[in-house]
Amino acid sequence: MQPNPQHIVYQPNNNYGLIGGTSSTIGSGYPNTQAIVTGSNNDPGTAAAYCNNLVLNGYDDWFLPSLEEIRYFADHMTFHQWLTYIMDLYWSSSESSPNQAYFAVIGGGASFNTYDKKIDHAVLPMRRF
Repeated sequence: MQPNPQHIVYQPNNNYGLIGGTSSTIGSGYPNTQAIVTGSNNDPGTAAAYCNNLVLNGYDDWFLPSLEEIRYFADHMTFHQWLTYIMDLYWSSSESSPNQAYFAVIGGGASFNTYDKKIDHAVLPMRRF
């Protein structure tokens, strides 16, 4: 996986309640993103729509990573990458309830919790390569 190093802030799912069918596993970030985009009518105010519509350096296959994809990235990043992303809250595409989604705090690994979907936090678009 390759992260986008830009620091962007969005809400994960705005006011759309439980999208349903999202997963926390590695490999589920892309289908989660597609489900959220569809369930929110591609609302540009959502983190998933931002990632889905992102075109950067000629690539347009970005997605909002799942909880475990963020964990994998945080556990395997280099020290230089760690300094870029340290101690910020990053939304995942994994829902925990109708009103909450998982987020990660990155810094020497990652810790996770849930938070209200209407709150803005950083977004870490990723793509497979």
